[in-house]
Amino acid sequence: MKQLLVFGMPFLISLISLGASFLDGKKYMYSPAIKLANQFLWVFWIYISKNWGFMPLAIILIPIYYRNHLLWTRAAKKDQVQLVKPTEQ
Repeated sequence: MKQLLVFGMPFLISLISLGASFLDGKKYMYSPAIKLANQFLWVFWIYISKNWGFMPLAIILIPIYYRNHLLWTRAAKKDQVQLVKPTEQ
């Protein structure tokens, strides 16, 4: 099972990363939150696969994605930016 996770998870996590980046371009309100949650999947994969060289970037991206999520939600509440909500698609 561990070998399957070590081999297969990067493909799934990468697809989530690409999808969230695509949603950024559509100004989808929750894309920073998706990226933040996905980053924890990367940290988990790094831990189980012992690819420690990826850990610094994974850790550094967590507060960046969290900050982006806060900025997007605050801007949406103040109507400074028009973000697409899930029900508007």
